[in-house]
Amino acid sequence: MRGNYFPRTIFGRFIALCAYIRMLLCAIWLVLFMGGEYDYFILDQVSFPIPILKWSNPKILFYCHYPDKLLSTQRSSPLMKFYRYFLDLMEELTTGMAQVIVVNSQFTQRVFQQNFPIISADTKKDEDLAKNKSGWVTKHFPQILYPAINLKVFDKSADFNSTIEELLGRKITKSTSLLTSLNRYERKKNIPLALKACADFMQRSEKQSGVKLEDQDTVLVVAGGWDPRVAENVEHEKELRALAKELKITDNVVFLKSISNDQRLLLLENTKVLLYTPENEHFGIVPVEAMHMGCIVMACNSGGPLESVAHGETGYLQPPKPA
Repeated sequence: MRGNYFPRTIFGRFIALCAYIRMLLCAIWLVLFMGGEYDYFILDQVSFPIPILKWSNPKILFYCHYPDKLLSTQRSSPLMKFYRYFLDLMEELTTGMAQVIVVNSQFTQRVFQQNFPIISADTKKDEDLAKNKSGWVTKHFPQILYPAINLKVFDKSADFNSTIEELLGRKITKSTSLLTSLNRYERKKNIPLALKACADFMQRSEKQSGVKLEDQDTVLVVAGGWDPRVAENVEHEKELRALAKELKITDNVVFLKSISNDQRLLLLENTKVLLYTPENEHFGIVPVEAMHMGCIVMACNSGGPLESVAHGETGYLQPPKPA
């Protein structure tokens, strides 16, 4: 909250830089007014405050979900390339100032070592040798610390009494094939794959059973975070609706935006198959939540799901193709 007075963007641009400055301001306030009250600091994703916090306390654990340099891929102009080169270099150097670095999966561990050559150690032994030398930036061989789910969030509120039919606005029976895609409305989440998979499933069902598409009891729910202030969220929802119309499954798709935790649980309770479409996802907490709720998980055979989904037991890991 202490960095919130700095804007999120500058004329709609420099989002990453503004986020880093906001974090730096928060860190400065923390060191000046509360720095002596903590035994250690834990940071995740944004490493820029580490040098400031290290002046107060060298015991810093950094949780790397994924290198930010790979999330911000817009480098179309020379100015943007220079801007991102500076930020990318600072990200790597400040990350290397942490005492301990952990990552969320084996996949992210490999990505870390490939994309942070200055601070990456080949083995844990190399890391220990590097730390014995003086200097603020040292080499690291990040350890894996898998994210855990908070079991308390799987308890519905006492006053929540909605039904799945009220949530989806349509009739749902035990024979309904309820498929769910649970992701933010972002293009990198590959949600169109879920729509195409649903259409493919219905077309094959029509051939096998003779039941026409319009008569099939199949429902695909596309749910997830949606913010009207984020242009991509707004644009991508329109793109998905247009694709559903093109695939002729508009009547079989329900779009839900920014659902509550209670609504999320109600949806997972009634979902038969979760379609997890992102490729090379860093870890992916949604499949873990779905497996906890007893859903079959159908995920792309890359990234984090390779480490969380037991193929043929708790779900299926398949190539990112509709069939």
